[in-house]
Amino acid sequence: MTKMEKTYIYREEEEWRGKDRSKRGRQSKIL
Repeated sequence: MTKMEKTYIYREEEEWRGKDRSKRGRQSKIL
């Protein structure tokens, strides 16, 4: 896996987590 691919996947995960967090109204952060 290249660096670019990793960055893209992490970015997608961050977006998904952000949506999930706002949907539930939670402030918990998963690192």
